[in-house]
Amino acid sequence: NALPLATETLTVHEASAWLLLHDAVPDDMPGKVPPRHRWLLGVPALAVLMRHIEHFGYPAEKGRGYQQTKTFTQKAWRHFCRAADADTMPLSACQEYAATAFRLHVPEYLVNSSLGKHMGTSLAEARWQQLLGGGYVEHAVPEAELRKASASTVETGLSPMSVEHKRDQPLYEGRALLKSLHDTFYKRRDQKRLSFEGASQELKRAVAAAQRMAPIVECLCRWLLFLHLKKKRKQSTLYKYLGVSMPLLQALGDTPVDQDRLAMLVEAYQYVVEQARTEKNRGYRWTVLRSFHSFLVADLGLANVTMEFVGGGATVTHHADANCLSEQEFLLVAGHLAIQSGAMGQIRYWVFVLGFRAGLRIGEALSIQLDDVLLCDQMEDTDVILLIRNNVYVGTKSHDSRRQLPLHYLLTDNELGAFKNFVANRKEVARHGRVMLFGEGGDSVAPLRDDRVQVEIHDAMRLIIGDPSLRFHHLRHSLANYLLLSFHGVEVPWTIPTHHAALWKEVADGPSRSGLYFIAQVMGHASPDVTLRSYLHFTCLLADHYCHRRPAAVERNDRHHAIAQMEYLAGVVEIKPATLRKWKERFGDKPPLWLGKAYPQFQLTDVAQREVLPYPSLPAKHLPERQGLSQLSLEQVEAALDSLHQRSIEDVERIFNLREGEAEVLMFCAKRVLTARTRRGLALFAIIVSRQESSRL
Repeated sequence: NALPLATETLTVHEASAWLLLHDAVPDDMPGKVPPRHRWLLGVPALAVLMRHIEHFGYPAEKGRGYQQTKTFTQKAWRHFCRAADADTMPLSACQEYAATAFRLHVPEYLVNSSLGKHMGTSLAEARWQQLLGGGYVEHAVPEAELRKASASTVETGLSPMSVEHKRDQPLYEGRALLKSLHDTFYKRRDQKRLSFEGASQELKRAVAAAQRMAPIVECLCRWLLFLHLKKKRKQSTLYKYLGVSMPLLQALGDTPVDQDRLAMLVEAYQYVVEQARTEKNRGYRWTVLRSFHSFLVADLGLANVTMEFVGGGATVTHHADANCLSEQEFLLVAGHLAIQSGAMGQIRYWVFVLGFRAGLRIGEALSIQLDDVLLCDQMEDTDVILLIRNNVYVGTKSHDSRRQLPLHYLLTDNELGAFKNFVANRKEVARHGRVMLFGEGGDSVAPLRDDRVQVEIHDAMRLIIGDPSLRFHHLRHSLANYLLLSFHGVEVPWTIPTHHAALWKEVADGPSRSGLYFIAQVMGHASPDVTLRSYLHFTCLLADHYCHRRPAAVERNDRHHAIAQMEYLAGVVEIKPATLRKWKERFGDKPPLWLGKAYPQFQLTDVAQREVLPYPSLPAKHLPERQGLSQLSLEQVEAALDSLHQRSIEDVERIFNLREGEAEVLMFCAKRVLTARTRRGLALFAIIVSRQESSRL
C-alpha cells in the first residue's frame, strides 16, 4: 500500500532504479510505522511502473491518505492481472506464494525482512545518492523531527542542571558513584533500610558529586532523586531502576546529554535493551528507560520520542540512525588524521581505523590495555588478536561484548604492519601491561576522555564528506554492512573494503548462518537478530543480488537479460523486442535509459547526471619527520625521562620521534633541575639519594 505514495521518488543511476518507501507516512496509517526502505526495481517492474505513470499520472495526485492508497493499490492489482491475462487473486495471497518460493532459494532472514520482521532502515536519499555518485555533497543540517513532538509540561521540582561545573572526574569515578548508590539501596538480611530523610541526603550528596562527572551520571542521580522525592518510589524500586540504567554510562561515556545528541542517547537505550537475555527482561528494561527519558523531557527539555517494545526488539524513532562510509571516504578521513602532529594525532588515527575496520565502540577503543593485544614480537607474520574484555574502567560491559577480534584479517596488510609498530613503540615506553594502548605516557592506566579523541574525528568526517549527521558509531555500522555484503558476494556500486574475502575463506564455506553468527560476534551482539534489526541498511542490495543479479537463484528464472525479461510483458508495456535490441546497441546495457526513450513524457531523475564536486582538503598540522621537545606532552616527557635511564639516547629519539640531539638536551635539563641547590643548600638529587640510603638502613 506504500507503493502509490512512493512513485514520485523514482530515481535511476546507470542500470539501477529504485523507489524510497515509507519516507513520508500518511497520518491515517494504522499500526506500527515501518522504517524507511529502498526497493531496487527489476526491469519488468520498472517497465510496468513507468508505463502506468505515463498513461495515468502519479497515483499520489489522486490522494495521499492511507485508505485512498489502499483502494488504489487493490484496483491497480486487478487491472494488472487482467492486462497480463492472469487469474485474479488477492494481493496478500500472491505475496504469500512469492515468499514461499523465495524461501527455497533466498536467505530466510532476507525474506523475513521483506515481510516486516527485522526490517533494517535504509539510508537517507541524499546520502545514498552521494555514495553512488561519489564526491563531496553539502547536506542540509538535519532538522530534528523529534523537536516537533510535544514535550511534557511536568515539572521535576529540582534545581536546574548547572553548566558551570568543570567535569574533570574520569569515567571510573562516575561508575564508582553509581555502584555506591546501588549498594546503598540494596536490602541485606538483618539490615534496616535508610529512612526517607536518610535516602534523600544520600541522593543529594550523589547529585552534588556527579556535577564533576560525566553528564549521564548526573542525569541518573537527579532522576533517582526525582523518583524518591516526587514519585515516592520505594528504595527497592530505585535499586532495580539503577541496576537497569547503569550501562548507559558505558554506552555514552562523557557525551553530553542534550537535544543535538538525542540520536546517540536513543541508541544507548537500544544498547541496554539488547543485553537482556529474555524477552520479558527486555520489556522491563524498556519500561525503565521510558521512565528515565520522560524525566529528561521534563528536566532538560529534550524532545519526547515514541518508545515501543515490539516483537523482542526496541523501537524508538520512525527512521533509525542509518549511515555508512565508503572505503574512499574512510581513506580520505584516515589520511587527514594520520598527518596531524603530536601523540594525539596518532591516537585519533588508530581509534578511527579500529572503529571502521574492527567495529569498536569509542569506549572500547580507548579502554584497550597493552595486555589486550596478543601478538608474537619475534615473528614477522604473526597473527594479531585484540581482546575486548572487562577491566576496572569498563566493568559495565555485557558478556556478549567481550570478544576476540582477528586484526590480521580485519586490517589491511599495510595497516597491520603499521599497527604492530605502534604497539611495539607503546610497549617500549610502558612500565607494565596494564598501561592503556592509547595513552600519552608510560604509566597512563586510565583511559583518555572520549571528547579528546571523538570531537576531532567527527569534525574531519563531517567536513570532508559534507554530512553533519555522521558520527563515530557509524563506523561500526559500516563494518557490519560490508561484512554481510561480502559474505554473500554482492557487488556494491561504490568502493568498499576488498580484503574481507580472505576473512570469509577462513571463517565460513558458502552462505550459511555461521557467517551471520560471526558478524554478530565481531559486533559484540548476543545474536544475529540484534545485528539484523539495528545495523543493516543495505538489504535492498541483497534483495537485488538474489532476485535480479543472480537469476538462477529463483526457481525457473533463466531470463538472464533485460530484453528476455520483458518479452512476456510485451503486450503490457507495448515495446517491441527489436526496438529494445536497437536501444541496447546504441545506449549500452542500461534499461532505465531504454524505458526513458519508450516513455518520453516520464521525467526520470538520473543520479549519474549530478555534478561531482571534489572532496575538500582540510588544513592540517603536518607531522614533521622528527619533532622537538616542545611538541611532546607532559606525559610523554615523563616517559622519555624514564626511558633515558634504561635505553640509549638513539633508542629514545627513535621511540619518541625526536630530532637528533633532543634526547641529550632533555637529559641535560633534567640533570640541571636535579642538581640545582635548594634553600637548605642541598641539591634535589642529593636529597633523594640521602633519603634512599636512610630508607635502606
